[in-house]
Amino acid sequence: MRKTLFIALASALAVSAVATADTKLPDDVLVNPDFDVRTAWPYPKANSGEIEWRPHGRDLTQWITLSYEDKRGIPEPATVRFNGNVKGNVERGREIATHVRKGNCVACHAIPGAAQTGTAGPSLEGYSTRGVPDSYVYQMLHDPRALFPETVMPAFGAMNNLTEQEIHDVMAFLKTL
Repeated sequence: MRKTLFIALASALAVSAVATADTKLPDDVLVNPDFDVRTAWPYPKANSGEIEWRPHGRDLTQWITLSYEDKRGIPEPATVRFNGNVKGNVERGREIATHVRKGNCVACHAIPGAAQTGTAGPSLEGYSTRGVPDSYVYQMLHDPRALFPETVMPAFGAMNNLTEQEIHDVMAFLKTL
């Protein structure tokens, strides 16, 4: 068993070394855990037939994976308590909700005023008139799996995709819709 595992690992490393040499990736892109952006994005060079590898603009290692091959641990769904009032900034919340590199709520939800919105999740238009308790909104932004185990909505707080302040900012923004 150990010999088979060793051979498989050695083969994978040899193939990745060859792939790195052939595609001009940095030598340590697959093995350096301190590399701050671990995802490379292929970018074709105009009229050259070559591909340039650029770092993806976001560290995707904190996102819950969609791959069965990724064996990193995922925290168990967690119920969290919301204490106090929403202490967020509406403009920062709007930026987080509509920006691809942050919350990117518009990928799944319709948000009034956003240039392009998604339809996978419920529309957020008129959200402030729905009477949704702050504790529910906080839980949904922090870890919706505690309420809906089969959800595809990211656990922004549990996976450290958004800070506590950023969650408050998004909550403040939702109160304006």
